[in-house]
Amino acid sequence: MKAKLLFFSALTFSMTVLGQQVQRASKLFVQNGLQFHTWAKTGAHEWPANLYPGFETYRSTVPPNNTTARYVRIQLPGDSNEILSLAEVRVWSGGVIRSLGKVATQSTTDVAEASRAVDGNLNGDYFNGSVTATTPSAQPWWQVDLGAPYPIDNIEVFNRTDCCTTRLRGYHILVSPNPIVSNGLEDAINEQGVVVVGSSFAIGNEYTNLPFAQDYYEKPGYNYSFFKSHPNAKWGIEKGPFGNHLNSTVGPTTTQGPTADQLANGFLNAAQLSKLSNLVTIGIGDEENYSTDVLNWTTDWFNLSRSKYPGVMLHNNQYVNQWSDANMRTYIQTAKPDFISFDNYLFSEGTPGFAGGSLKPMYDYLGRYRRLALEGLDGTGASPIEFGQYLIGFKQGANQYDEGGLYYSSESQIYGEIFGSLTMGAKWVSAWRYTRDGSSKFWIDSSGNPMAAYYWYAKGLREFNNLSPYLSRLRTTDIRVIPGQYKNGTTTTTNPRSAETPLWTSGAGSYITSITATNQVPATNNGLRGDVLVGYFKPVPNLATDTDLTLGPLPNNKTKFFMIMNGLTKANGCCNADGTPAFATDTIAGKANKATQKIRLAIDFGTLPVDVLKRINRSTGAEETVSLTLVSGKRYTVDITLDGGKADLFYWQNELTNLALYQPATQSSTSGSYVASKSVDGDTSGILYPNLQGSHTLQESQPWWQVDLGAIANLTDVKLYNRTDCCANRLTNYYIFVSDVPFTSNTVSGTLAQSGVRSFLNTGQAGSPSVRTVGGSGRYVRIQLNSTSQILHMGEVEVYGYFNPAANFNKVAVDKVAVDKVDLDTNRLNIYPNPLKNGVPLKLDFVTDSPEDGVIISLSNIAGQLMWSRKVNTIKGMNKMEFGMEGLSKGVYLIILEGTNLKITRKIIVEN
Repeated sequence: MKAKLLFFSALTFSMTVLGQQVQRASKLFVQNGLQFHTWAKTGAHEWPANLYPGFETYRSTVPPNNTTARYVRIQLPGDSNEILSLAEVRVWSGGVIRSLGKVATQSTTDVAEASRAVDGNLNGDYFNGSVTATTPSAQPWWQVDLGAPYPIDNIEVFNRTDCCTTRLRGYHILVSPNPIVSNGLEDAINEQGVVVVGSSFAIGNEYTNLPFAQDYYEKPGYNYSFFKSHPNAKWGIEKGPFGNHLNSTVGPTTTQGPTADQLANGFLNAAQLSKLSNLVTIGIGDEENYSTDVLNWTTDWFNLSRSKYPGVMLHNNQYVNQWSDANMRTYIQTAKPDFISFDNYLFSEGTPGFAGGSLKPMYDYLGRYRRLALEGLDGTGASPIEFGQYLIGFKQGANQYDEGGLYYSSESQIYGEIFGSLTMGAKWVSAWRYTRDGSSKFWIDSSGNPMAAYYWYAKGLREFNNLSPYLSRLRTTDIRVIPGQYKNGTTTTTNPRSAETPLWTSGAGSYITSITATNQVPATNNGLRGDVLVGYFKPVPNLATDTDLTLGPLPNNKTKFFMIMNGLTKANGCCNADGTPAFATDTIAGKANKATQKIRLAIDFGTLPVDVLKRINRSTGAEETVSLTLVSGKRYTVDITLDGGKADLFYWQNELTNLALYQPATQSSTSGSYVASKSVDGDTSGILYPNLQGSHTLQESQPWWQVDLGAIANLTDVKLYNRTDCCANRLTNYYIFVSDVPFTSNTVSGTLAQSGVRSFLNTGQAGSPSVRTVGGSGRYVRIQLNSTSQILHMGEVEVYGYFNPAANFNKVAVDKVAVDKVDLDTNRLNIYPNPLKNGVPLKLDFVTDSPEDGVIISLSNIAGQLMWSRKVNTIKGMNKMEFGMEGLSKGVYLIILEGTNLKITRKIIVEN
């Protein structure tokens, strides 16, 4: 017996309604990916150099590379109206000031000549005749010719003291064996032999092995030398736009709001504009106390930034709990940031860890920002934004903000912050801060060698980036915790729980009935179990319909994900100076493998089919199938072993989801603004008046409402939420119709007579909800009243089931088109014609080794979106089938055949 199937109508209706857009904040993160940043040096000197007595003397030291130079230049970075004033510049070599009395020049002169900075007079009062000054100009410079090349030991710059000390912010020191002839700063840096002297930053392999997005907090908000070596690096501006605070309560220099010129022309300088395509974030101000002025200034800067630089993500940062919930809500709803962020560094010499190895304070603080971000731009949750936090990047002292102390955070604690952020749904983190300067040696030691944290962050960042294609497209929906334990004296006590993280229960996700953790390291936490953090996610709404975005690696726009995190961490030892054997011992005390837990998931599929558990491999980014261990019946277990602070991302391949959510809906007529889509928007309250939370037809004969699920799915139930504010009795005596193909009639009798339509009559009044089991396959679901003169209104309709998974393949290039790499076994499957003219039937000939019931034949586009699928029975030997292909646009598609003993995928090309 040969099977011949003709399907000519299923492709004449679009799978989704194109054009529905993802909200701005989520869209930018999908386009740019998850963000991992660090505070980075600009190569300039930020803080004003002031003259003793009463002020600090600023000394810049050349990196230890025996730099030899004859010419030394001081130059400001500003594009216009900059004045360069210097009291003195002393260039030391061999214990001698080589600059004293040498020939000095400057870009322009406003009375005060260049020689005043090498006259040996340290008096910084301009009116005493020993301070230089240029005229207001772009990137003014001063330089000295030492008369001969000297190996430079260090350079001291003395600032003016009577006023105007902030003019020297962001100055660069350039040295060279040759005359520096360019007027522009970037051109001067690019001259042969020029070395930029000053604070060091990651470059070369030091950067490429740990490629944080570079955030610039200080003037000029850009690093000329860095981008010379890494022109495609991602970067951001913090404490923007000019390295100042917005008001004077937290700093001597202020930005306040934009000027008329900035409103008209923007605020990025020429160098920044040259790298605009790589600019991903702008932070306006930093840690200002809340005020109406700060709110208004921030709002104005955000509005200007969205206008001039629309692809850049915007935020303002506070220290933890600096602003109240009410302040934060006003800020979010008024200024409309793309994400909110805070800084808090958890540990210190006195508190190197918390009870039970828990990160409960992070759950508190990050959970609060998560809650506020999800309330969104209008406070209702309809337009959520994103959120994130700063992470530890320095050695801590007596309190968590003291830099240069002796506590060096552990590997498990660092992973706990990284993966705890992801599990809780954060999409932006920043390691504060990447520097070699001062006593806070955290990344690179005094000999220039990477320290332990450098390698820990490098590994964490790689895994972070591997998860980014998934998590950037997902939105956090829930966060739960299974608390660990600790010893309180001799008593075993449950770890404290955050109010922001509810206890995990079996109803939080599908199939999993219990989660238990077992500590694998008896010497850690007295062998007691640690926390387990569980995060739940769904795809960002409208991801499948936004014409600027793709689903990426997501199987479809309904697939729900969950993340399991080992919340057990172990502190490092404290407090020994780096470079000592004791410090080396300290830094291995809290390694991640000393806080390993085995986390067991108990799974019960009940009456549902046994599902397939997929995990995203952190090391590779590839999907892998997780083996389940059978207990009995449809009960299984799976063991997940995670080092301290680590987490894994999972999804169930065929998990039941509400397939109707956000899908195209229509109805026989519409009353006012109560459109059909109001019943697939996720709001089940049923309050139609005055909240518009539902659909509503006119009074007519047998009114109907229907939804297109976008593809044929395996259905289980339809859940119907009646109106709750009044008139619930109207939703009585109704049919639920289910079909693989569109309905062709507007009447109950006509739809009952349509071939392939399944019907379910409900004679009573619908509840809120009412659940009806429908089973089988279906793409179109209709609710229709049997009455000849009535109004149909509903709060929400949910249709539960699952799509057959789209194929997941490696990308290759074929005929200049990116297509999926597929099985080309022509001995088992022939497809013809191929290429295929639109509208011409597609014929399949394939061989099976034995008869098989329930072979799935499906068609997906190149993005992995399922167009349709059919379940067929096969015979042993040759099977011949034929499919109608109307309605397909020009492009590349995949035909997938999948059964118990069969899995073949082939590429087809559709031509106009």
